[in-house]
Amino acid sequence: MALRGLTIDRKPLKDHMEAVGHKETFDLVRDLVNEQIPLSESIIKQIHYLVLADKREDRGVYRRVPVRIMGAKHEPAQPYLIQPKMEQ
Repeated sequence: MALRGLTIDRKPLKDHMEAVGHKETFDLVRDLVNEQIPLSESIIKQIHYLVLADKREDRGVYRRVPVRIMGAKHEPAQPYLIQPKMEQ
């Protein structure tokens, strides 16, 4: 319903914004693939910006704090390493 422009009864606005952000992201990625646009740091930041529609301060910027993924063996890069790794 949210993807068709309707609000969902008794759901927080945050959930609605998140669904809208994911739809916009899907549309962007589909267009990028159709136009055969190569993946770049700028494109990744655009995708990130749209996915985080409900978190203004975090959209399109690299993380500033360390994170862990519960139950996963993968350990995400420390914040100070993200920019250099993206440039690689």
